[in-house]
Amino acid sequence: MAPPRVGPRPYKDILTPALHRRFTNAASVVLLVCYAEAIIIGENTSVLWFWFPFGSTGIRTLLLFISALAVFILRVAQLHVGTVAWYFFSAWWFSEVYVWSSSKDAELAWISDAK
Repeated sequence: MAPPRVGPRPYKDILTPALHRRFTNAASVVLLVCYAEAIIIGENTSVLWFWFPFGSTGIRTLLLFISALAVFILRVAQLHVGTVAWYFFSAWWFSEVYVWSSSKDAELAWISDAK
């Protein structure tokens, strides 16, 4: 007699959708926070471009979201090798986007003109 065939474990049917739902909820909240931050740190020249997600605010939002997504990938994959490198990448990317999107009046740059 052949041994009974073992199928997929039943907890995966419940756990996988629940974890997926938690990840998408957390990612959407972080995306909204990145959008609010993109509005705050951007140049406020027009109200239309301020709220329009396909302009510079939307690009800035996606670039800021990459920084948060790097940490999410780290947490989901439970990556232990190179953990510090992922956090350094996230911090470096955030600082690059922040400096790039700041206004000229803020005088934030890696090199400043000595006057």
